[in-house]
Amino acid sequence: MAGADRRPLEGIRVADFTRILAGPHATMLLADLGADIVKFEETRVGDGTRRNPPIIEGESLYFQACNRGKKSVAVDLKSDRGRALALEVVEQSDIVIENFRPGVMDRLGLSYDVLKARRPGIIMCSISGYGQEGPMARKPSFDLVSQAVSGLLSLTGEPGRHPVRCGVAVGDLGVGTFSAVAVLAALHRRAVTGEGAWIDMSLHDCLLALMTQQGHQALAGAPQPSLTGSSVPGSVPSGAFEATDGWITLEARTDQQWIALAKALGPEALEWTSSCTNQDDRDAHADALQNVTRSAIATNSVDHWVRTLTSAGVPVAPVWSMDQVLDSTLARDRSMVVELEHPTLGQVRTIGSVVKANDQTWAAQEAAPLLGQHSHEVLREIVGLTDAEIENLKAEKVVR
Repeated sequence: MAGADRRPLEGIRVADFTRILAGPHATMLLADLGADIVKFEETRVGDGTRRNPPIIEGESLYFQACNRGKKSVAVDLKSDRGRALALEVVEQSDIVIENFRPGVMDRLGLSYDVLKARRPGIIMCSISGYGQEGPMARKPSFDLVSQAVSGLLSLTGEPGRHPVRCGVAVGDLGVGTFSAVAVLAALHRRAVTGEGAWIDMSLHDCLLALMTQQGHQALAGAPQPSLTGSSVPGSVPSGAFEATDGWITLEARTDQQWIALAKALGPEALEWTSSCTNQDDRDAHADALQNVTRSAIATNSVDHWVRTLTSAGVPVAPVWSMDQVLDSTLARDRSMVVELEHPTLGQVRTIGSVVKANDQTWAAQEAAPLLGQHSHEVLREIVGLTDAEIENLKAEKVVR
C-alpha cells in the first residue's frame, strides 16, 4: 500500500498484553491507524471479555467491540517457554502495552528493564488504576470506582438525588485514548532521539484530567460543583425535556438563543424575556425558566420541537436510542458504521474509526480475532519457528 492509501502506522508493531477495555481500546486505536497488533491471550479462555454477554454464536459482542484489527496469539505466559516466545516477539516490536496490576509484568519476567535490555528503544505503556507507584498503586480499580474518586460521580445525576454512573465507561475509554496519544508522542520522540520510554498511565489521572472546568474552578475557590442532571451550568434553559412522544435536548447559551427559544415556547416564556435579558439574570431564575421550558415542551412532539427550534436557531436534538443512532444518515455519511469480515460470523457491523484524512477513513479492515487465530502465523513469521516446532508447543499446551 502506497501514497494516500497507506495508513500512518503501517510498519509499526505492538506487543499487546492488555485485556478487558482500557488497554484493548488503546491498541485498537493504533490498529485503526495501521499498526500491527499482536495480542497475547491466556490459552484457556483468552481475554476475559470473550465470556462477557451478550454472546452471539459463541462470540462476545463486548470483545468484538474493542479488538478489531488485531492478531490473537494464545500463549501460556506463566511458563518459561511461553515467556521466551513473548520476549522474541517483543524483540521484533516497537511498542509494548499492558494493563495488568502493577507488579504483574515483573513477576512474569516482562518488566521494562528486561524488555529494554532485549530491545533498546522499546516504548512500553503501562495502564493501571492509580499508577505504578504510590500508596494506592496495588489497589484494584474499575471504571465505576475511578469515576467516584475522580469527582465525576459527584457531578452526574439529578439534583437532590443519588450520584449516577456515566452511561459509558468513560474512564477506561479515556485512559485508552490518552495512552494512544502518549505512545504516538513517544514514537515521534524516539524517531528524533533514538530513546525509548516507559509510560505510566493512570485511570484516575486521566479521569481527573477530564474534569478540566470543574477542577480549575474548585482550585480557584469557586463554589463546589454538584449534581446538575442533564442541564449545562451557565446555560439556562438547557437540558433534556420530555415531549409528548419522547425526549429532546436543547441549550440556549446566548441571549439571542434565549429570545428565539422563548418566542417558540409561547406566552409564558416570553413574559420572562424582559426581566431576564442576560445569562446572569437567567441563572438567578434558573428553576423558574427550566420549569417554563419543561411545561411548554410537554405540549408537543419531538419532531415538532426539533423542526421549530432548529428553524429558530436554537441548538436542539432528539434523544436517540442506539438503534436510531446507528441507522441515522449522520452515522452512515461519516462511515461510523462499517462491515468487517469475521472468521465464523461472516460480515459483522461495528463502529468505525473517528479519523478521516484525505477523504479516506483509516480503520482496521478485519474484525476481532478468534482466540489463538494467529498463533501459528506469528510464531512462524515473527519468531521464526518451524511448523513442527509450533505443533510441539501446541502439544505441550504452551501455545493454543
